[in-house]
Amino acid sequence: SLDLIDNTMTLILRNVAGNTDFLEILVNGERQYAGLRSGLSGGLTINGLAGNDTLTVDFANGDPIPAGGLLFNGGTQSGGGDRLVVTGNGSNHGVYTPDSLVPGSGALDVDGSVITFTGLEPVTVSGFFEFTFVTPNSNDVITVDSPAAGQNRITGTSGAVAFEALTFSTVTSFLLD
Repeated sequence: SLDLIDNTMTLILRNVAGNTDFLEILVNGERQYAGLRSGLSGGLTINGLAGNDTLTVDFANGDPIPAGGLLFNGGTQSGGGDRLVVTGNGSNHGVYTPDSLVPGSGALDVDGSVITFTGLEPVTVSGFFEFTFVTPNSNDVITVDSPAAGQNRITGTSGAVAFEALTFSTVTSFLLD
């Protein structure tokens, strides 16, 4: 697991360009880990602690998620909150399913690799061929708006449980289920 210090941190998880067997983790632009993805076969946990952290999972060089998955615990917030950003390679298929009971928690599946998260505020995805948003309960109240040019955002509740806002762009086909 990777525990962040109590500051605002920006992390990038991606494969090393030219070698999809190796992944790297950058913290505030500095490489903190580089190694075989198979070396993290039990999965990877990133604990955000008290800062307003952003984790970007970049699929441009292939799937960087270890076989055991990725868990991002946002931690406590001090203002803007913790963010998850997932960047596809243009051909990826993704599914976002908020937790049915706990606001700020859920799972994002990209081509079978799962990112589970807790304690987040916004989720942002881009660069997908197809992306599906699945509401976990019934009696959904959903708002779709456009926070910026070329972006769409879904907010609301499912079964009276607030789900994390999902902002998406450059998605060829978007499904709301």
